[in-house]
Amino acid sequence: MRNLIGIIALSAILGLAATTAWLAATTPAAAELADTVWPMFHGNLSHTGRSPIAGPATSHVKWIYDNPARWVCQWACVVFKSSPTIGDDGTVYIGVGFAPLCALDPVDGSEKWCVTGSTADMSSPSISSDGTLYIGARDNHLWAVTAAGVVKWEYAIHGDGDVLTAPAIAPDGTIYVASNFGGYFHAINPDGSLKWRLRMAKTSKNISPALATDGTIYFGTTDGSLQVLSPGGVRLWSLKFGGTNLSSSPVIGRDGTIYIGSASGLAAIHPAIDPVERKVLWTYKTAGRIESTPVLGADGTLYVGTTGPKPTFYAISSSGQLKWSVSGVGQFRSSPVLDSAGVIYATSGPWVWALRSSDGSQIWTYQTGGLIYSSPGIGTDGTLYVASSDNKLYAFGP
Repeated sequence: MRNLIGIIALSAILGLAATTAWLAATTPAAAELADTVWPMFHGNLSHTGRSPIAGPATSHVKWIYDNPARWVCQWACVVFKSSPTIGDDGTVYIGVGFAPLCALDPVDGSEKWCVTGSTADMSSPSISSDGTLYIGARDNHLWAVTAAGVVKWEYAIHGDGDVLTAPAIAPDGTIYVASNFGGYFHAINPDGSLKWRLRMAKTSKNISPALATDGTIYFGTTDGSLQVLSPGGVRLWSLKFGGTNLSSSPVIGRDGTIYIGSASGLAAIHPAIDPVERKVLWTYKTAGRIESTPVLGADGTLYVGTTGPKPTFYAISSSGQLKWSVSGVGQFRSSPVLDSAGVIYATSGPWVWALRSSDGSQIWTYQTGGLIYSSPGIGTDGTLYVASSDNKLYAFGP
């Protein structure tokens, strides 16, 4: 009898295991951030700005995509400010002035498709593992678009405010995005429904949330504060930095250190060092305000430029010491990129720079026809993509 009971119990266990395995095999995985060379603003959820690909060795322009918005401007021209992201097949995705999103062929820059109905400003597209693209638009919505260019849904932020921030996609598929209306921070399910939203004291502009490995969310607000939320929407803590109108997205280091730029310079904080006081580990005072997101090198060096009377590009060690700096010929408004060969691609005014990360020496420069607000991205074949306010997207490569 005991043997019979044991057999029955064992069969039940095996049946349960088989059912569990079947469910695991048949249940779709969460559509997390895509595993491409450049799936979102500044490359990844930590915003390190490092590319696994080597960029172009020269300033040769392969092709130029002419944003049609420059010919259909009405009361104001919407210039290129969105930053490009790259799909798994090399397709270039970018927000444009006449449509919230376009897909471009990496070979010649021709349009694969564009979705119309609104315009994009500073928000950049993020790509999920199922190919869905998310981008904020000036019609107060977050858009979800398939890889074929079909609009899946539009999420209204419940008020009058452009969605200027670049969304982040969590491992469970949740889309995080901030708006410049009422200071609301939104967590949205992959089907476009609201998961939760939290009202902050101030709004967020031109930033992208950074996600730690434990799911903690870091982002900045216009009062110069670093805000920290749990994945469930609980405000954990905040830290006030110098100045206002914070527009630098946080960068998360391998050891959990958070780096962020402000009007006062660059700051580093590690939440585990002093969980009560949240004191800054160090600050580096720059000559001007930081309006872009720093690059974090594999050795911990931070690379970032400033705006102001003396625009300067800096290399700062992980302990907050200056390694080198170079003066710019224009404002450093966009976030730089570091390639796998140790070359930094940065923009200064209308100029694109290629610099050696070892000492800041120039490899090449190229002058576009307008100021550059968009951050560069590197494609699967090493092509560097840079959008300029002359309403052109430049593809640099052999």
